[in-house]
Amino acid sequence: MKKFLFFVLIISTAVLFVSCIPGQNVGDDGSPEQIVINTLVNEIETNVKFFAYKDGKSGDWNELTGSLGRYAFTPEAEDGNYSVFVVYEYYDQYQNKYGYDIEIINANKDELATLNMNFEDWTVETNPATINVNFSYDFLNKYTAMFYGVYHGFHTPSGNDDLSYELPVVNGTKDFVITTTTDYDDYHDSIYIDRDLEVSGEVTKNISVSDFVTLETFSATSTLEGVNVWSEILVGGETLVFPYLEGYNSAKIPNSILDSSDLHILVISENESDLYTGIYKYKNSVNSTEYMNTLPSSTWAEPVLTNDSNVVSLSWNNYDSGISTHETRAYQFEVQSSDYLRKWYITNTTGWLGSSNLYNYNMPDLSSLSGWQDIWYPENVTEFSFFSAITSNNSNFDLYFNPIDGYEYGYISK
Repeated sequence: MKKFLFFVLIISTAVLFVSCIPGQNVGDDGSPEQIVINTLVNEIETNVKFFAYKDGKSGDWNELTGSLGRYAFTPEAEDGNYSVFVVYEYYDQYQNKYGYDIEIINANKDELATLNMNFEDWTVETNPATINVNFSYDFLNKYTAMFYGVYHGFHTPSGNDDLSYELPVVNGTKDFVITTTTDYDDYHDSIYIDRDLEVSGEVTKNISVSDFVTLETFSATSTLEGVNVWSEILVGGETLVFPYLEGYNSAKIPNSILDSSDLHILVISENESDLYTGIYKYKNSVNSTEYMNTLPSSTWAEPVLTNDSNVVSLSWNNYDSGISTHETRAYQFEVQSSDYLRKWYITNTTGWLGSSNLYNYNMPDLSSLSGWQDIWYPENVTEFSFFSAITSNNSNFDLYFNPIDGYEYGYISK
């Protein structure tokens, strides 16, 4: 089992795919009238084991039934705050027991009102759709990569009977991308983009060399020492593309096929004494050289977890990134059971928390609800698995999951 999006996003953009939910209603003041959470398993809309929400900080928890993975409620508290408690149940074949991935989100409706919450569980048959790619003979012995949303595949046709490739995906409409080489080495120099390819069950694409344009490159670098700098591409804002390039070059979408929805992701990160810091920047177009010379401050006191009388609490100091254009937007942490079969991922936005130099959070107990199971409360937990602060240059926390041109966020993780 892999965890839901939040922490993985800090370490890698490999699962950076939480899309907007269309049709969100807004009130007269522009604030959202509904909170809409879509739950998915392997990108397929699916109801979860348990879903509950709380309206406001002092309201009561209410259990909610979803429809094809869609859960919606209307927050009525004057402060606009809400909480959700989501449980995904899976079966661990190695331990012959059920396991639970639990997501807790505490936010304000003006920060985050729509979210696709994807759980990864490859023990579940999701009946994926397929893109059947038929290459022309020009692709013989040429290393080729295919991308559609979060899905990707690699193929080097070795003969005339090896020119077809089946790429497992899920039904949807996303940009389909292929990168390849026109020479006979491994390095990619060409790109093909099929915009808004609708996949329903099975789609066939016949691909020839004439479909491609020359893939451009740029340099993503830093003058800082001991840091890691890299880049990736979100074609159409949803399809993650990472061509195989020579040396330290970064891929750039040529202007001739560049779309306003395309995003180049620039990343700088540093790991020092198990303390991770970094910055993600999203740009539609990039310069020939992009310098990443800023990192968040590494000054932050160790958070403290306590478990007294089976009440799990976490206390931490306010985090200041030291970046003038950034403010702290959320704190995220994880705790887990000793057998790793129960994991709790908690996100507290600063809109929900309010302004303070010192924060304290108690894990919620929803035992008053009929669908509740006591194993969903983390008894006997004595330490957290990770703790992070997220900063950004925009107060709309939805952009953390649906980035746009000019958006950037930073993180510090212990």
